[in-house]
Amino acid sequence: MELVIFDLDGTLIDSHFDKVGARLSIVELLRERGVDPSPLRMEDPLQKYIDLARRENLLNEVKIILDEYEITAFSQSKPKDGLYDVLNFMRRRGLKIGLLTNAGKKATEYALTRFNLKSYFNAVVTRDDCYRMKPNPDGIILLISMIRCDKKRTAFVGDTALDVEAAKSAGVLSIALLDGVGKPSEIEVSKPDYTVGSIRDLINLPIFKWRARRASIPRPPG
Repeated sequence: MELVIFDLDGTLIDSHFDKVGARLSIVELLRERGVDPSPLRMEDPLQKYIDLARRENLLNEVKIILDEYEITAFSQSKPKDGLYDVLNFMRRRGLKIGLLTNAGKKATEYALTRFNLKSYFNAVVTRDDCYRMKPNPDGIILLISMIRCDKKRTAFVGDTALDVEAAKSAGVLSIALLDGVGKPSEIEVSKPDYTVGSIRDLINLPIFKWRARRASIPRPPG
């Protein structure tokens, strides 16, 4: 293994994103701007809302709404138990680490700063860096290109069936956490290569069992 890419919300930190509230706010904006929101359903992926906003030249206004909801969510979040131990474990083994999130750049920057995570990642890709969000594989493919790694030696760690789908579409190893926002039954149907109960359990996977190599290790928050 050469590169491990992580999802953020629900994987590295616990999730408090108000999906319903964000969607209702976008629908309200569309109505105010004279756009018919009837094609949208509450259960639709956020990408569908963004696509409609893009077609109607309202993308920037929708981004403002999403930024507010995401920053509010991250302000209420906390790191998953064992997070820094796992990231340091991977750094000691000389692994490169990427971050791929459907959150926007502004909110992601806020979360990485708040939880002192910036220095762990070789590269970060957010919703604002890709035309299409997960489960589309574009973000994973972009990160592999940015970090210059082999996709055959890359794993993507997420907490939903959509994360597994993105990994499979990109041709990388898929690892699903069962303590995030995804339903275990849906994750099982998506057939990830590995499932683990929590992020701390990653270090027990056989793909990470080899001799450690020297690497600089950032200091976790004191």
